[in-house]
Amino acid sequence: MNTFAMVITVAGTGFCYIPGFWGWLGIAMAITGVIIGIIGITSVKTSPGNLGMDVASWIYGVIALSVGTGFQIKYAAPDLDYLLLPVSEQSAFIIFAVLIPLFIAIQIMARKRWRWRYALIAVAVILYFAVCSSAWTAITLIDRAKKILPFL
Repeated sequence: MNTFAMVITVAGTGFCYIPGFWGWLGIAMAITGVIIGIIGITSVKTSPGNLGMDVASWIYGVIALSVGTGFQIKYAAPDLDYLLLPVSEQSAFIIFAVLIPLFIAIQIMARKRWRWRYALIAVAVILYFAVCSSAWTAITLIDRAKKILPFL
């Protein structure tokens, strides 16, 4: 399961840069891999040796969903602007930076607190989408402003 999560997420990362249908298919593959990876990370039955595959799956999944969706928004120009958060690029970058440690902490808590596992998995999935939406907003707005870094 852990290897499958990483493989499908890496494959999704490769497809997400293709404009149109194949890009969205890659994004869907990455989301599937991340959800499987989050379930694997939070399971106490997962051995420490297999945790690396699950961590890699959500790292690649954040990259695939953030950059892939940002690329699809750029490709579709104004048609997908409704996917952007109504914040500046600096605010989106700060939201991203604040939510990443929270996303990691929730997964660690889900692994430690077995009674709250399913609720914390749901929170982790919601945080995953919040992290990625702030990231693709920052990426898209920075690209449109032709900046290298969000604070320059």
